[in-house]
Amino acid sequence: MNYEFSSSQNELIGDLAKKMTFVATLSIVVGIVILIFGIITLIAAFAEPSGFPEAINMLIQGIFFLLIGTWTRKAGLGFKGIVTTAGSDIENLMGALGELRKLYRKSEHESPWLLDMGMKCGSNELPIYIDLVREWFAW
Repeated sequence: MNYEFSSSQNELIGDLAKKMTFVATLSIVVGIVILIFGIITLIAAFAEPSGFPEAINMLIQGIFFLLIGTWTRKAGLGFKGIVTTAGSDIENLMGALGELRKLYRKSEHESPWLLDMGMKCGSNELPIYIDLVREWFAW
């Protein structure tokens, strides 16, 4: 016999899934916009090489937002699956929790690496990475 969450539990889980999907979509859109500006900045940096560190910075930030958005979306879909399917609540819950674990494990390991990458782009780029870290923790 498979466990099924109650209707009030499904309501809570469904609301969480909707909010996660919204945050994920926003993160993906922000990531794409930052990547576009990063590519434009990179192209412009060929004419003015001092722009390369800023371009690299933007590309790294864009990828970071895309990854966060993707993993959050997958977790949200797992939670949505709990509400929209019957007979597989626990499997969907475990899948959603696995995606959340990926998000936090990768964030834990990638954040210091991204910060270090920014430092290597040049010391004049430090304020940009301080802002990135502030944005990350203000989430």
